[in-house]
Amino acid sequence: MPFAPGWRCSPYTLLVGNNCVGSSSPLIPDRERWSKILSRYRIDGQPLFDLTSPAGRQDLAGTVDFIDHGFGESGSLAYRPEMAAACGDARIITDDNLGDEYLPSLATLFRALLFNPKPSS
Repeated sequence: MPFAPGWRCSPYTLLVGNNCVGSSSPLIPDRERWSKILSRYRIDGQPLFDLTSPAGRQDLAGTVDFIDHGFGESGSLAYRPEMAAACGDARIITDDNLGDEYLPSLATLFRALLFNPKPSS
């Protein structure tokens, strides 16, 4: 659970996909504000959503609906209580212990390189 440090270090957290957002103040998504911003958003001068078509309006509505439930497994949305339940007592990965999970495979690699070197071509 790579997001464990985030929810443990920030009093307010929100997991969006694989990004943990932490804050010292409450994170409260505002559906109306987000809808207004997205409806005016442009990339290279083109609207992100074509609000003149039913499909474009449906796309905007589906994007704003993300606030309620995410986009399924590949685009999840979770609040602090859900993150805490998913992590439980999982060990936090830090710079100090990062890589421990690779030691057996690294040892095998180093032994192979040191004791059975192959000439490069």
